Parts: sequence; structure tokens; C-alpha cells
Amino acid sequence: MKYDGIKLHPKVKELLSRYDILKDELGRLIEEREYITVTEIPRLQSEYKFKVGIVEYDCFALKIQMRAMRHEIKMRQAALMSGEIITDEEIKSRIEVELKNWKKQIDQMNEEINEAKLYLNSPTLVEEEAREFKLLYRNIVKKLHPDINLDLSEDNKTLWSEVNKAYKDGNIEELRSLNERAENIEEDLHLEDENVLDNISNRIVEKRNAIEKVIEDINKLNSEFPVNMKEKLDDKEWIRIKNEDTTKQIEDLEKKKVFLKAMLAEFI
Repeated sequence: MKYDGIKLHPKVKELLSRYDILKDELGRLIEEREYITVTEIPRLQSEYKFKVGIVEYDCFALKIQMRAMRHEIKMRQAALMSGEIITDEEIKSRIEVELKNWKKQIDQMNEEINEAKLYLNSPTLVEEEAREFKLLYRNIVKKLHPDINLDLSEDNKTLWSEVNKAYKDGNIEELRSLNERAENIEEDLHLEDENVLDNISNRIVEKRNAIEKVIEDINKLNSEFPVNMKEKLDDKEWIRIKNEDTTKQIEDLEKKKVFLKAMLAEFI
């Protein structure tokens, strides 16, 4: 922050120094929260779907098949008891209605797995660029984030929207350009006002509160799926055991499926 040309009272300088430290810390924390939200969560979700979700999909799909078979058995038994004639087309139609929501879930799982494969195979920034990307965003955050600069002009609000888009798109070239545009933006602290000490003190309180809120957000994100699975997804042994357990479930379900097939064969 620049205060050139302004003669400041030592107490004001002291408060400004504390305020700048808090702004730097808030900027760092906001960047950390956004990194978790925009980068970590999609990556970890994709890793989970790719490393564990494929076998889970197979298991869930088998459960839906068996649910459909049980439903068909019930319908055929009910028709047999009542003397009703029910066609294969009617059974298929009723099953589709009954399993409509389950079908949506399995389709969604399949789509998520395909998206995960695309995401994990998409190009990423090299380590040096990733480091620069984080620093660029953190620098812009200190100047344009609404939680740090409460008095943004409409033009700067628009600029902040462009920054968010570039960050979410992982567009380092655009972020470099936006950083240059934001370079000379400074928060107006009204240092020549007679209430400058109260104004800065209030802003210090605001920043401390904002820091506490962002820390809460980060802790919450870290405690929830998929971030809380980070270590396990890096553990090959955990993945092996997890997939073995799910595969065992599939094997058990396949045995039960044979029994259901035999029951259906009795109606033919």
C-alpha cells in the first residue's frame, strides 16, 4: 500500500502496519480457500471416481438389476395369484417407472466417471506456473476481493468477475494481464479524515472477523468429502482394500442374482 505525500501520525502508521499484515493474511487465506474449492475438490472428486468409483458403479448397477428382477418377480406372482394376464411390455413399463430415480443415479454416476477421466487427462500447469498462478491470484485478491476492499467501484467489480473466471479456467495468461490492470488499484482509507484512527481501527476489526470466517470455511472444507479423503486416495493399500471389499460385494450379489434368475425362469 502506498501513502506517498501524506504526513502520518505515528499511531496511524502503527495501525496501518497492522492493517496491512491482516490484509496480507486474509488474502493468503482467501487464496487457500479458493484453491481448495476450485482446484483441490474437483481433482479429488475425479481421483475418487477413477480409483474407487468405477468398482462402486459396477456394484450399484448390479443392485439396480437385482431390484428390477425382484420387482418383476413380485408383479408376476401377484398376476398369477389374481389370474391377471400381464405382458412383458407391461412389466418393462412398470419397472421403468419404479426404477426411474435409480436409473437417474446410475446415469449420473456413469457421467461423473467419464468426466473424471477427462479431467485427470486434461493439461495442467507445470509446478513453476502453478506457483506463479497462486501468487498472481493472491496479489489480485488483496486489491479486488470484496471482503478486503469494501469500496470497489463498478469497474473494479467487473474486473474482479474477470479475475474469478480466469482463475476458475486456470488461464494464467489472462491472470497475468488482469494483474497488470489491477496493479495500481489501492484501497482508499481516507487518511486525511479527522476520524482516521477510528476508521482504520474498525477496518482492522473487520479484517480479523473476515479472517476467522475464512479459517472456519477452510476447516469445514478440509473436514468434508472429498478433501477428507486426500490421504486415503494417495494410499495404494487403502484403495486396494476398498476395491477388494466392493468386488466381494459384487461376487455375493452375483450369487443372489443366480437365484433370482431361477425364480424368474419358473414363470416362463
